[in-house]
Amino acid sequence: MASSSTEDKFRLKHLPRLIVDTYKAWEADDPFRLSAIVAYYAVLSLPGLLVIIINVVGSVWGTEIVQGELTQEISSALGRDAAEAIQSMMVETQNKDRSTMASILGIGTLVFGATGVFYHLQLSLNQIWGVEPKPDSNFYKNVD
Repeated sequence: MASSSTEDKFRLKHLPRLIVDTYKAWEADDPFRLSAIVAYYAVLSLPGLLVIIINVVGSVWGTEIVQGELTQEISSALGRDAAEAIQSMMVETQNKDRSTMASILGIGTLVFGATGVFYHLQLSLNQIWGVEPKPDSNFYKNVD
């Protein structure tokens, strides 16, 4: 049922109060800390992802092609200096003696980082939206 009361209608004079209230609610959620946590885990998982991409896709099309394409994309997104630093990391992981170990460490870092990203993203969204997880909603169930 629609109300014709002037109190229910949004007026331009309500805008400053809406902006102030919105800012206070946003600041109360501590968005900078929450975003920093998610960004930390995302950045932590990137080197592992690069090692996996180079080793898996490189086995099909050749590591030089994959490294060149990745370097070009990183250069366009982050700049030439960042691309050169990442390219030197990629070259170091391609030593034949270390390639298997680098892949294992890359997978481990990727799993750890990706798990951290999703876990902390869930915690952050729960905090922002005021959601309390159910106490019995564990990832695994205890078997007695």
